Amino acid sequence: MIAEFSIYPMGKLHYTDVLARMIEELKISGLEYQLGPMGTSIQGSRDQVFDAIERCLELAKNFSERVVMHVAIDFKETSDEHLVTRVEKVMGQLAN
Repeated sequence: MIAEFSIYPMGKLHYTDVLARMIEELKISGLEYQLGPMGTSIQGSRDQVFDAIERCLELAKNFSERVVMHVAIDFKETSDEHLVTRVEKVMGQLAN
């Protein structure tokens, strides 16, 4: 499963400190992840992905009493495609 999520602690003008802690949480989880300018993509089993997103949400709640989250999920039972592979395929097409 691949998921992309964005978390916005309301009331904070800058939340790079929150984001840095979330990325540390993802590193600890061992999941493949890719930080983007407006969201973070992660890859793993369904349970791993939902658990990681839940931990990041709980962490954000420590910084703000209101948190907005957007989640997009690409679920495919059998897939050997990885986050980096998807980007590399597009970049390969651009090089042609």
